[in-house]
Amino acid sequence: MLMTLALFLQSAVGGVLLGGIYGLLAMGLSLSWGLLKLVNLSHFALAFLGAYLTYQFGTVYGVPAYLSVLVIAPLFFALGVALHSVFVRFQVKEFASLLVTFGVTILIESLIQWIWSADFLRYETPYAQTTIRLGPIFVPVLDLSAFVCAGVLAGAAWYALNKTMLGKALRAAAHDAPVASAFGINSARVSYILAGLCSATAGIAGVFIALIGTLAPSQIEAWIGVVFAVAIIGGLGSPIGALGAGMLIGVAESLTMSVVNPAWAPLVAFSVLIVILLQTGDLTMKKLLITAPIVTVLALLPYLGMADYYLSYLYIIFFWVVLATSWGILSGYTGYWSFGHAAFFGIGVYTTATLTTQLSWPFVATIPAAALLAAAIAALIGLVVFRSAALRGEFFALLTLSVTFVVAAIVSNTSLDSGTGVFLSGIEIPMIGVTASGSLYMFGLIAVLASLATSYFIFHSKFGQGLLAIHDDEDVAEVKGVPTFRYKLISFAISSALAGGMGAIHAVYVGYVTVGETFAVTVPLYVVLMSILGGARHWAGPAIGAVIITVLQSAIVSGAHAEFGRAGVALALIVVILVLPSGIVPSLIRRFADRRGGTGAPETAAQAVTQFAPLAAAGSGPVLLKCENVTKSFGGIRALTGVTLDVWRGEILALVGPNGSGKSTLINMISGHYTMTSGTITLEGEEISGRSPHLIAQQGVARTYQIPRLFDNLTVLENVQLCAKFGSADGMGAAVVDAVTREALAFTGLAEKAGVLPAALNLHDRKFVEFARALAAKPRLLLLDEVLCGLNPAEVDHAVEMIKRIKAGGTTIIFVEHLMRAVVALADRVAVLDQGKVLALGHPSETMRNPAVVSVYLGASHAA
Repeated sequence: MLMTLALFLQSAVGGVLLGGIYGLLAMGLSLSWGLLKLVNLSHFALAFLGAYLTYQFGTVYGVPAYLSVLVIAPLFFALGVALHSVFVRFQVKEFASLLVTFGVTILIESLIQWIWSADFLRYETPYAQTTIRLGPIFVPVLDLSAFVCAGVLAGAAWYALNKTMLGKALRAAAHDAPVASAFGINSARVSYILAGLCSATAGIAGVFIALIGTLAPSQIEAWIGVVFAVAIIGGLGSPIGALGAGMLIGVAESLTMSVVNPAWAPLVAFSVLIVILLQTGDLTMKKLLITAPIVTVLALLPYLGMADYYLSYLYIIFFWVVLATSWGILSGYTGYWSFGHAAFFGIGVYTTATLTTQLSWPFVATIPAAALLAAAIAALIGLVVFRSAALRGEFFALLTLSVTFVVAAIVSNTSLDSGTGVFLSGIEIPMIGVTASGSLYMFGLIAVLASLATSYFIFHSKFGQGLLAIHDDEDVAEVKGVPTFRYKLISFAISSALAGGMGAIHAVYVGYVTVGETFAVTVPLYVVLMSILGGARHWAGPAIGAVIITVLQSAIVSGAHAEFGRAGVALALIVVILVLPSGIVPSLIRRFADRRGGTGAPETAAQAVTQFAPLAAAGSGPVLLKCENVTKSFGGIRALTGVTLDVWRGEILALVGPNGSGKSTLINMISGHYTMTSGTITLEGEEISGRSPHLIAQQGVARTYQIPRLFDNLTVLENVQLCAKFGSADGMGAAVVDAVTREALAFTGLAEKAGVLPAALNLHDRKFVEFARALAAKPRLLLLDEVLCGLNPAEVDHAVEMIKRIKAGGTTIIFVEHLMRAVVALADRVAVLDQGKVLALGHPSETMRNPAVVSVYLGASHAA
C-alpha cells in the first residue's frame, strides 16, 4: 500500500516510542549479559510480573502507578540479588544461566496464570487515551513517558558506568574479576548490586507495560525474542546502545505494520539480528539379542489388541524421544545448543500438510520429503553460521531461536498456513497397525528406532568421536585433524532431518496444525530438559530423559492441578542443571566405572621401547619445513616480521627468545591455528600455509600446547585414540589405531591412567597426555610449545629423555623452551627470535654466546 507523509511520520513516531519500551526492557538484560556474563532470560517474565503487580495495586488497592514504582523497584532489586546468589552458589556460567532463567520464566508465567488467570486484562487509567498533538502527529502521553524514562535511565546508567567509582569497579570486575579483586575491588558486592539494579529496571518496565498494553501471560514468550535481539544489536553492556537498538527495531516494526501487514512485524527484529550475528562401532550380537525382543514386543502391541488410548500414549513418548534424540546429535555431541529445533520440526509438519492437502501426495511419500527439506535448510544455515568462530554457545542458541520465529512468520503469512491452520483429518493413512491409531503408533515406532540407531552408530563411530571433541575444544579438535566444519554441517543436517521426518508423522497424528502450536517455545524447552536430564552426550540419554519427563508431565496434567504442568517442567530444568549437569546416564556410567576400578585400561608395557616413526614416507631432500618471509599481525601489532627459517629433516630445532618474541605465534602459524598475514610455509616442498588446521595435521604435523588443552569429557585413552584416528590423511584401521594408542600410553607411562578423565590428572600427567596425543598421529614434524614449563627437575629429565627417544625414531622436532639446560641437552640448532624476527641461528653453544643474543635475552654468556 502507498504511504502518505502523515502516516509515515505517525508510524515513525510510534516506532520510536515503542523502541523506548524495548530499550527499557533490554537495558537490564544487556548489562547483566555484558558485565556479569549471565544471560537472564527471566528478565522479561519479571517485567510482566511487575506489570501484573501494578495492575493489582491500581485496580484492587487504588495505588497510583507512580507510587507502585516505589514498591516494585526495591522488591525486584531484592529478587535480582536473590537470583544472583543462586548463580554464585552453584557457580552458574553464561550458557547455563540462560537455561536456568528459561525455567524461571516458565515458573513466573505459571504463577501469573494461577493468580490472575490466562485471560486478557487491561489497566484503565485517566491518561490511557491522552495524547499530545504535534501537527498531524498524535503522541500518546503514556508512551512518551515510557520513552523519557528509558532515556533518563539509559543516560544515568551510562554516566554511572563511565564516570563513577562504582561503575568503573563494575567494568573492571567484568573484564577480569581476579585482577580487580587484587586491586581491592569487592567484585562479589558490585556484582550483587548490578544484578539487583538490572532486575529493578525490569520492574520499572513492567509498570509502563501495565499502563500501555493489554496483559496476558502468553505475551511473555512473544517479547523474549524481540528484546533479546535488541540487547545484542545494541551491544552487550551498553545501556545507550540498548535504547538505540530498541528505537531502530521499533521504527522498523511500525513501518512494516503500516506498509505490509502487522503479522510480518516480528520478522523484522529477527532478520536484523541474524544479519548482525552473521557479520560478527559395530552392533554386537549380545546387544542385538537384548534389543530384538523389546522391539518385537513393541511392534506386536497393535496386533495384540492394545487399546488405542495406550497406543496414542506410547506414540507421544516416541514423539518426544525422536525430538530429544535428534537434538542430541547436534547439541549434545557438538555442544552447539539449538533453541531452533522447533523450526525443523515445523518444516516437517508443514511440508506434509502442504504436500498432502494442496498437491495430493500420499502421506508416506511426504516423510522423506520433509526430512530432506529440513536437512537442506539446516545445511544452508550451517554453511553460513559454522564459518564464524563467534557464533558459538549462547549466540548459536539465539540464532537458531531467531530462525524459528522467522520460519513461523513465513509460514503464517503465506498460503502454507495463512494464519488459519491446516486440517489433515481426511488424509489417508496406510493401515499397518490394524487401526488408524495403531498405524500411527507403528510409524512412530519406526521413527524412534531410526533415531536411536542413528544416534547409536554416530556415538560409536569415528565421526561421533570427532563431534565429542568439538564439544570439548573445537579449536584443538581442528588442529588434531578433525574436519570440524564438515562434521558440524553433517551433524546439523542429520539432526534436522530426523526432526523434520517426525514432524511429518506428527502432522497427521494431530490432524490440525497451527503455527502457534507447531513453533511454540515449549518445544525446545522440553527437548532441552529431556536431553539434559538423561545426558545429552550419550546416545541413550535424551531418550531416557524423554520417557521420564513425558510420563511425569502426563501424571501432573491428569491430576487436580493441571496448570502446574509446565511449571513443574521448568522447575525440573532448573534443578537438573544445578544438581545433575551431566545427566542420568553419564552419571550412572561413571559410578559403575568407578566401582569396577577404571574403564578398560590397556596393558602396561614395561619400559616400552617402541619408536614412533613417521607414518608418511620420508622424502629425499634435507629440508623438511621451510618458512619464507612469514608475517603475522594482530591489528596494528606485528607478532612476526618476515621470519625465514629452514627446518632440517630429523633434527631438533629449539626456538628461544624473550616473552612476546613470536615463538608460540610461529608454532601456531605452522599448525594452522592462525592464518598468516603474508609469506609461505612449505612441508617437503608442498605449501601448507592457508590450509585448514585439520588438513595440516593430516599432512603429518602434530603439536602440543604450553597449557595442556585436553578434551575434558574424554578419558586419557579416548584423547589419545582420537589423535590416532584423525592424525593422518590415509587414516589407520581400527586394529592399528588400538595398537598405536596402547604404544603411546605405554611410551609416556600413562597406561594405568587410560580410563581417567583429565580433571583427575596432575600437571605432569596432563603434559604427558599431550605428548601421547601428538605421538599417536605418528607425525613427520612435532611442535612442542613449552612442554617442560611447570615440571620439577626429575620430571624435566624424564621428558628430555622421552624427546630424545622420539627423535631417534625419525621424527623432526621444533620446540619452544625457556629452560636453557634442556635446550642445550636436546637442540641440534637454536633459532633466537626477538621482536618477531630471527636474531640468530646455529649450534646452541655458539648461539648462546652471540653478543646480540646475550644482550636481549640471556643477560650473561651461557656455556654449554
